Amino acid sequence: MDMKGWYIQTLYVLAKLGALGKALEIDTKTLSRYINTSQQTASRRIVELYKGGYIQRTFSKRRQALILTSKGVELLREVYMNLHMIFNNITSIQFEGMVFTGLGEGAFYVSLPFYKQQFIDKLGFEPYPGTLNLRLKSVDDVAKRRNLELLPSINIEGYSNSSRTYGSVKCYHALVNNSIKAAVIICSRTHYGPDVLEVISPLNLRKELSLNDGDVVKVSVNLRDTMIPNISH
Repeated sequence: MDMKGWYIQTLYVLAKLGALGKALEIDTKTLSRYINTSQQTASRRIVELYKGGYIQRTFSKRRQALILTSKGVELLREVYMNLHMIFNNITSIQFEGMVFTGLGEGAFYVSLPFYKQQFIDKLGFEPYPGTLNLRLKSVDDVAKRRNLELLPSINIEGYSNSSRTYGSVKCYHALVNNSIKAAVIICSRTHYGPDVLEVISPLNLRKELSLNDGDVVKVSVNLRDTMIPNISH
């Protein structure tokens, strides 16, 4: 991952000037004054942000119009959520959900060699072939699940073969019922909405905890390992 603080600085300035949700007409000379750089550096930053997919730009005569893309907005939201967690000393998020039987896709995806090796390398354990699916109990938990997706994560890369594309996966270290090592996963391609929490673990959680559909499970997501945002392009 290539960490560049000026991405955040420049996107923040553009958003503050009005490039959030609508196009902002601004030349590089003016922008350079706001970000305290030379005009040449400001121009180079705009090009890199554009190539990275963080902004869109159009031209009219000598001026350019810039607007943040969803990727650019997501990065700023990620930074905002991090600062919120830091200043409020929030290092974990608690969830409660009811066990339900899923579609059976978890076992298939977790067992794919490309994903499996990344889970081992990045999470430190080989996951049991399957996910524990939890239906979140409250509106507050659903809101927390939405916010979790905005926070930095341990990223599992997707891949493509001749027949299909497999999406990326965001992972967060967690404990199930305050005792069992696990990870919450958020798949970029999923049939579930934000009211569902998918959990993987080195153990068969249903068997280990004698769980049946409808049982309530507590999950504590640890944010300490992923509090610094990543910028890649």
